[in-house]
Amino acid sequence: MRWVWDEEKNRTNRRDHKVSFEIAERVFDDPLAVTLPDPYRGEERCWTIGSPSTSSDVVLFVVHNLAGGRRGQRRSWPHHQCAQS
Repeated sequence: MRWVWDEEKNRTNRRDHKVSFEIAERVFDDPLAVTLPDPYRGEERCWTIGSPSTSSDVVLFVVHNLAGGRRGQRRSWPHHQCAQS
């Protein structure tokens, strides 16, 4: 997969949440991750909950957009549609 993000938002996320997008993208490799469409927005955003590492108890909640979504972009997931898991 090709990952795209705004570097300024990445710096802000590291400052505010202590998690970089480089770490957050690892949740998509978690075979137990769950992805759902964001029910509260008019834009195409998704929520994914998963672990960035099999050797950790950390679970991340990642909000991301589909490719091309620029409004409030947190993540871009170009080759996938939000699917009910």
